[in-house]
Amino acid sequence: MSDSDINNYPSTTVRNYPNKIAFLIDCDGGLGKAFYPRRPTVIEPKLIKNFPPNSDIFLFFNSNDPNIVERMEELKYPNVHKFPNIIANSRNGADMNLSFILGAINNKYDNYIIIVRHDKAYEEIKERLKYTHPHLKNHIELRRFNDPEELTQYVREFNKSQEEGQNISKPVRI
Repeated sequence: MSDSDINNYPSTTVRNYPNKIAFLIDCDGGLGKAFYPRRPTVIEPKLIKNFPPNSDIFLFFNSNDPNIVERMEELKYPNVHKFPNIIANSRNGADMNLSFILGAINNKYDNYIIIVRHDKAYEEIKERLKYTHPHLKNHIELRRFNDPEELTQYVREFNKSQEEGQNISKPVRI
């Protein structure tokens, strides 16, 4: 990612909302399955559409599985950003990519939600970012899920709570 790429965030669909959220999701360990259906030829956009409209979704995944890469490439939404590992089968590639991107966008959003399965490295990433960027102290959250269904349920509940709490304001027209 270059400096000019950083200017692409938040995405145009999110940019004009007063409260912006970045969901950073490590799709390794099975969580990536939440973004495509059990039928391998059709992408199911329901999960993407359940994210709040004021959010960008960053997906990190291992590029060693051509099926996952193909399915992720089919996800074409302006607020979905995909980051496959550069080196296939890199053990901690998704962790490193997520950490790098989060460091680069740490002042672009109001809240950051890291979604993982069970990788303890993310606790270190979260604490390190809070230490080096004090403004993130109350604005970064780490969520762990065992399977794609738990993630899907969380996203639905999160969006519902945002709507009920009216934390999602209408975009500001410029």
